[in-house]
Amino acid sequence: MRRADPLIRWILKKIYVDRENCIIKIIGKVQRGKSTVAMEIAWRMLRELFDVKFIVFHPEQFSKLYAMGVKRGDIIMYEEIGTEAGGLPRRRWYEFNNLLLLDIMQTHGFEGTVCILTLPSSKYLDSNTEPLIDIEIETRKIDRRNQVNIFTAYWVEWNEEQKKTYRHCFIDRDGTAVEVFAWKRTFPPELLQSYKDKEHEFKRWVQGRVNEEVRKKQVTEDEEQMMFDKVMSSINDFIQVRHNKTFVSQALIEMEFKVGNRVSQRLKLRAEREILSNDEFFSLRESLSSNLVCREHEKKG
Repeated sequence: MRRADPLIRWILKKIYVDRENCIIKIIGKVQRGKSTVAMEIAWRMLRELFDVKFIVFHPEQFSKLYAMGVKRGDIIMYEEIGTEAGGLPRRRWYEFNNLLLLDIMQTHGFEGTVCILTLPSSKYLDSNTEPLIDIEIETRKIDRRNQVNIFTAYWVEWNEEQKKTYRHCFIDRDGTAVEVFAWKRTFPPELLQSYKDKEHEFKRWVQGRVNEEVRKKQVTEDEEQMMFDKVMSSINDFIQVRHNKTFVSQALIEMEFKVGNRVSQRLKLRAEREILSNDEFFSLRESLSSNLVCREHEKKG
């Protein structure tokens, strides 16, 4: 416990004396103890007040928890933010998570909230989010026999002029610098079991999204033709106007048929070509202004 003191003391000073948020990034490979270190931090600060309801696994849960209201000293664990569980392409999923963190932790400026992020690697946080991080922890290994988590921890300082992060050791009461921590778990087995139950629920949700994406990509030619016929029979339902430009909306096609990006893009392009080549859509052709339509008009001209 003695070697753990400087880390907990630093967090307490941050939220109760400096009256600021404290955002903790915990990285590490699978089965290195990221989640148990995060729960141990929360338990050592709040003990019986920390509950599994403060552990979230995807953006909807994270946003909802903040919307319900947080107060000084509350601790929220956002687990595995690198997991691509949003049914979105990889890059869009990471961008969404980073924007969410920026919006909640910077724009809204909650005072004295502790947010613990667990992720496989720092690459899942972009350059705009990194300056918000106050503590970096990297899990090393777990002594399972003695239930001890071994990790390194530093408090970090962002230099705006140099666009660089500097890491600093925590200082123990006797003045010694502490980089490596060995924490024996103190939180009860019931909390760990509740966490595992919630994690299992999350994994089933992820699998459901994966299965849905696989199904979206397995559209037969006949099914795609039926979708295309429906688009053309009610084409006005799939037209959007934005910035004075009229176009066939790929997003509306995705929503209507629950298909993936490739299928919806093919349907969009087929619809635009049909509009260009079929005199039945003369009036719509005059207003349509997608890049494809513009190029086709240029060729004809």
